[in-house]
Amino acid sequence: MKTYNKKISKVDLNTNNASTPTGNYVLTPKTTVLPGVLSKFVPQRVPQRLNSSVVIKELSRPYVKMKKSTNPAVENSTPYKEVLLVNSFQGIFEIHFKYMELSSSGLNRINQFNKLQSLYLNLNFFSYEKTLIPLSYPLDNYVEIETSVVYVVSMNKSFINNISTKTVVLELFIQDENKNCYLASADLDLSEVLQYPSTDILAKLVFCDSDKALLLSDTGISINFGTLVLWFRLGCNEAILNRLITISSNYESSTVSMEKKNQKMKTSTQATKKSLDIHLCFNESKNKRSVGPTKCNEPDIFNECEGIFDSYVEPTNSETENFQEALDLVLTRNKALRTTQSEISFQLRDRARWLHEESNWKRTLQEHAILRGQDPENVQWRQWRTASTSKIKLQKYGSRSEIYSLNVVIKIEHLRLRKTSEPMQSDKFQSFYVEYAFLTHEGIEMESPYSVPKPLKSETMVINFEKRFCIDPKTNMKDCRKLAEAVRKNDELIISVVAEPKPNLNSVPCCQEVGICKISFLELVEKASNTFTDDLLLYNRKNKRHQIGCLRVSFEGLLAMRRIALKLLAPPSYILD
Repeated sequence: MKTYNKKISKVDLNTNNASTPTGNYVLTPKTTVLPGVLSKFVPQRVPQRLNSSVVIKELSRPYVKMKKSTNPAVENSTPYKEVLLVNSFQGIFEIHFKYMELSSSGLNRINQFNKLQSLYLNLNFFSYEKTLIPLSYPLDNYVEIETSVVYVVSMNKSFINNISTKTVVLELFIQDENKNCYLASADLDLSEVLQYPSTDILAKLVFCDSDKALLLSDTGISINFGTLVLWFRLGCNEAILNRLITISSNYESSTVSMEKKNQKMKTSTQATKKSLDIHLCFNESKNKRSVGPTKCNEPDIFNECEGIFDSYVEPTNSETENFQEALDLVLTRNKALRTTQSEISFQLRDRARWLHEESNWKRTLQEHAILRGQDPENVQWRQWRTASTSKIKLQKYGSRSEIYSLNVVIKIEHLRLRKTSEPMQSDKFQSFYVEYAFLTHEGIEMESPYSVPKPLKSETMVINFEKRFCIDPKTNMKDCRKLAEAVRKNDELIISVVAEPKPNLNSVPCCQEVGICKISFLELVEKASNTFTDDLLLYNRKNKRHQIGCLRVSFEGLLAMRRIALKLLAPPSYILD
């Protein structure tokens, strides 16, 4: 690790930064980054990061490695040559460590060392050299770090594979009497940068480790040392990144398909004799069909699949005779009317298609009436042509084939606020989090576990707050009844965005709800698929007509919600398919 120091000239203080095609921010103070080599971590000396292109200065003379015990020598004011940090096929990966909150057990463990010299973090970023990040002596549970580590990465399939499949290991060490003692470790998953490039992604890592004495006693209890708060960001050419992700996904899918194909060929060769025996037994008696043991699905798994015909079912003698009589009538009609068989086949297909659509419309409107708390028998299936039912979406029951469980997953992915909105313009807000209530679930458990800092401009704030809810009537009938009632009354699921103010010594800071977004339960259960993702419009709490941004939310388990609501709201005489 090389440490450099230079005198900042007037050129460096110029605010007109040189732009690069891949730069996304400015490191302050500036440092020198060599392609493929880990740069020196940079302690932050300003309260906020600048949102402009990266400016890196290249020294005009060889670097000098300085000892830690001596004061760093001041470089002379030799003019620097401005160069682009990376090219199109490289990127900048930045990890910024904010602070660490030690637990009481972790602080007690650190205080047990007699001669404490230093406390530091060890960062292993894939194949790059290890980085040691020194920490201040923990006088209390809060340890401020404010240190950045920057890497110049090559945008290739190897890097994409490392990001998507591997984690970065961070280890907490303590140096006592010239000995490095391991305390705890944590794993950092960086795969979200592939979905949100050029975006600050906040993460909280819990450092824990198992006590040797507890391991010997087979208790399996781990010690929580504390929580590390950081954010990371990947700045690169997004077009190249998307192309690499596509190539990597295609390669993985082709590899999996080849493995399945090879496995299938092996099993098919082993079962050749068995399959021949089955066909021979079938040909001996065409009117008899042996039925093997059928595999039943689990109680909480449902398969929405209809219109699947068995090609091995043989017609009976009476069915063959009836078909022959109908065929003779058709041939006689064709001869009398001079109509070709192709024209009649087209008419029959068109008629069958129309009858199938009418049947789907009837069932769609009847289930819509059930979900609205009305009698399905009063529905005329031709009323879809009227204006009152034109907005109802046709359910294609015959072509649906999807397996789902009785679980609902709601994931709030990211938040984006307009630059001119009140939360972005106000100086009293520093971070945001989301909260909502679903069925009988409410309170602090329905709040996002951590807040995201407010960006300096209108950027995507990654939240990734996911909750899973069970709606099985056997185990959670209360939630099922609550769901059916919410669908019948056309209630709405409301998600709130709450702003956290900056700390103020003169008064107690209070959080403020700045925006809400809504979606009705009836709209969710009438979706044609089991999953749904949309950017819900975010409106001001005071003025509900004023849009301030959007919130991307994804839902999974909509078919389960529809099935439970229909089962509880349908009259006893109505038969659910």
